[in-house]
Amino acid sequence: METIDNSVVEKSHSESGAIFTAIPKVMEEMDAVGKNQSGDGLKYKFRGIDDLYNALQKIMAKNKVFCVPHILNRERVPVENKYGTKGNHFFYQFKYRFFAEDGSFVDSFTDGEGIDWSDKGSNKVASISQKYALLQTFMVPTADMSNDPDNVAPEAFAPRRMAPPVTNLDKSQTQVSAPQIKRLMTIVGQTEWTNEQVKETLKNKWQLTSSKNLNVKQYEELVNIIQNEVYEEKEIKNYAPQS
Repeated sequence: METIDNSVVEKSHSESGAIFTAIPKVMEEMDAVGKNQSGDGLKYKFRGIDDLYNALQKIMAKNKVFCVPHILNRERVPVENKYGTKGNHFFYQFKYRFFAEDGSFVDSFTDGEGIDWSDKGSNKVASISQKYALLQTFMVPTADMSNDPDNVAPEAFAPRRMAPPVTNLDKSQTQVSAPQIKRLMTIVGQTEWTNEQVKETLKNKWQLTSSKNLNVKQYEELVNIIQNEVYEEKEIKNYAPQS
């Protein structure tokens, strides 16, 4: 880890000054910032750094508040994904010092972490870290505060019904799903079974020509056959007499 010598770390706030009235004024004037951003492959919404800039820049300028970042620590660890792509895992520690016009200040300390496969790693962690420094310093509300679970009485929710257990009859009448087929192929790929062995088992046991024609009960039985055979092979190898 690279540690940056920063002599201003020892004091995180002024004893008094305009900053202690300026920050509450910013909080009073700013609007909520909703979670409106989304990214590729993400199943949730979030607030981006640009959302915070747009909400705070004019209000901070009006109240004579500005922020200066300092990098306290940083670390970069080489990583590689399963496809062989090389990248870096970044860990940064930041201090954001918020000043008022009289020189008084308060500090916000935040971490930034991210993996990058190109040349944007430092930018990513800086954006993430500053976003949380702004969120936490100014207590930025979201636009969906009315959906806070603490605002809803438990009686408002209907009782949850438990799904009936799946019986063997249901399984025999339900066709195997695409994720189950994918899992089956993964299991086969982790063993010494070949596609020809799978096809032969399908034909001999159920007179089927494709695993896509399996029902759930047959699928579970085939998985057990493959896994049990692998287990038995391991047991034989483990207990075989050593020469």
